[in-house]
Amino acid sequence: RHGHHPAALPESFVNLNFYKFYIGKRLFARHFRRAAGLLQTPVLDIGAGAAPFRRWMPDGRVTTIDINPATLPDVAASALGLPFQNASFSAAICTEVIEHVPEPAKALSEIRRVLKPGSVLYLTAPMLWSLHYEPHDYYRFTHHGLRYLLDKSGFDVSDIRPIGGLFSFICMRAGEKLFNLIYKLGFFLPKRIRWIWAVPLTLPIFHALYLLSFLLDPLMKKDVFSWGVLARAR
Repeated sequence: RHGHHPAALPESFVNLNFYKFYIGKRLFARHFRRAAGLLQTPVLDIGAGAAPFRRWMPDGRVTTIDINPATLPDVAASALGLPFQNASFSAAICTEVIEHVPEPAKALSEIRRVLKPGSVLYLTAPMLWSLHYEPHDYYRFTHHGLRYLLDKSGFDVSDIRPIGGLFSFICMRAGEKLFNLIYKLGFFLPKRIRWIWAVPLTLPIFHALYLLSFLLDPLMKKDVFSWGVLARAR
């Protein structure tokens, strides 16, 4: 979903990333499902990538935008210059994107511009995450920083909640390394189908790690994996 990297996606990108980062994907999906009912269509999904949240929208009227045309968005453009008229949408989704935008305040102001007054923005942003999609990886956020940026950009924050924590992060990174190792051990298979070998071997372990992180994350409440935010456009 990180829509700021222009390189073409490798074959089986969606499959590989879903399983390599299985714990993170499960956490984000669980959190979004709680908020999906608050989003009125039409919805703009910014930095949409493979648009994994479309399935939970009430009637599916979602316009996807991504800077990478290889992800096949409805519109290929940057979050810093959304090619839509003012007040065009009733809700917006922006998940794990603004850390890849060099000017996040400007991107949030653009999102506010294309939203109708009172519309809901669903946004997530990392606090714990490894470097990725370099060199387009610029920021990590506290909830105080997100609240400040959103307020400055014309939003009233109604809710900020943690998504996962330290143990989610550790378990996800361990799972990623394990997946990469087993994927490489399948060298005897064609590369484009190698994930078929890796997934059955790693998925039971990922389920166990997900359960473990779910039990342990509450022990360290200040170490937040990512933040989930609901904000209304002023």
